[in-house]
Amino acid sequence: MGQSRPPRTIFGRVLASWLAVGAAFLLLSATIEGLLPERVFGAIFGALAAAPLALLAAGLGLWIRRRATWRAPAGVLAAVAVVAAAALPLSYASVRLNFWIHKPIYDSVVRDAKAGRPIGALQQDGSRRGVRHGVQYDIRPVRPVVVYFQWKTGAMTVRMVEYHEHPTVCPPKPPPDAVGAEPATLCVEWPSLGDGYVFWEGIV
Repeated sequence: MGQSRPPRTIFGRVLASWLAVGAAFLLLSATIEGLLPERVFGAIFGALAAAPLALLAAGLGLWIRRRATWRAPAGVLAAVAVVAAAALPLSYASVRLNFWIHKPIYDSVVRDAKAGRPIGALQQDGSRRGVRHGVQYDIRPVRPVVVYFQWKTGAMTVRMVEYHEHPTVCPPKPPPDAVGAEPATLCVEWPSLGDGYVFWEGIV
């Protein structure tokens, strides 16, 4: 029978695992979000966000019982600080990673749209909508060609990639005293992803 590992060793490994899993989840979040139901994705995100509280409590307990040093709770705070600092860059990276994973499919739809091929189902407004290899697309009946590739539609948000000859911008917000001043959708549009693609996020 081998000797059992000291609590501080187990604690350190659990903390390191949370740090690695949290960073990986943020890096792959855009792809995972498109694969899982919104509630499941939210539950996983919530569990990962709440884990540091349990780890901090455990670290403080080990320190109080003198089974670990002050470094245990301090390590939790340091790990949280690292993840918080990396959250936004990893979120940006996740969008670009998901884009490049699906770009060959986007390109094939764009080629068909620019060639005028009748792909997808014709809608009343003249647009064409369909799904290709799991990617939803919406081709607008305008020139130059505009194609929307939807990533996610949730209770409050819509995320998609737009293809256009020129990057588009959000419409200006109306003045506060205008009738119906509050727009139905607030949009956030990133710089071009390249080759005519732009990431678009709407908060409904």
